[in-house]
Amino acid sequence: WMLLTGKLWEMLAYVLLPLLYLLVRKHINRAGIGNTFQGGANCIMFVLCTHTVRTRLFSLCCCCC
Repeated sequence: WMLLTGKLWEMLAYVLLPLLYLLVRKHINRAGIGNTFQGGANCIMFVLCTHTVRTRLFSLCCCCC
């Protein structure tokens, strides 16, 4: 009986693990995790739209010139 349940568990894991891997991978791709272009765009928007960051950059540029 233990041999039968052990083999059943082994076959179930053999089928389920690749299936779960594919589902997680599909979910990650849908969520956009790891998209560097999106991260770069968010960084640019933060720099251009945040008043304190703009002020510091402007004062740094005017100080050097």
